[in-house]
Amino acid sequence: MTLGALLVGYVSAGVVRARRVRIVLAWVVLTLAFVGGLANLVSIDGPVQAAHAVLALAAGAGALAGLATFCRSDWYAWQRTCPSAREGAPIVRLVVIGVLVGALGGYVGLVDSAVTTRVNVNVG
Repeated sequence: MTLGALLVGYVSAGVVRARRVRIVLAWVVLTLAFVGGLANLVSIDGPVQAAHAVLALAAGAGALAGLATFCRSDWYAWQRTCPSAREGAPIVRLVVIGVLVGALGGYVGLVDSAVTTRVNVNVG
C-alpha cells in the first residue's frame, strides 16, 4: 500500500509538471484500463454486472478525455518548457490527492483478497 501511494504520488507530480515519461505512463495505464473495460463487456452475466461494466467504461473514457484535454492546455504547454519547480502554482495539494488515491487503491486491493477493510474520511 505504501509503495502504491508513493508511486502514484510520483507519477501524478510528473503528470502535473508535464514530464514526458510520466505522461506516457499515464496514457498507457489509462488506455489499458479502458481496453480492459471493453474486454469486460464480453463476459457480462447480468444487469448488475452490465451496469458496473458500463460505469467503469464511462469512467475510463472520462479519464482519457481529461488527460487529452490537459495535454492541450496552456499549463501543459508552459510546463513543457521545463520551468523550475519553484515557478508557477504549487502542486503539493494535487500530489497529496494522488498519494491518497494510491493509498486507497491499496485498501481496495486488500478487499479483493478476502481481507475486509473500512475507511472513514472526515473532511472539515
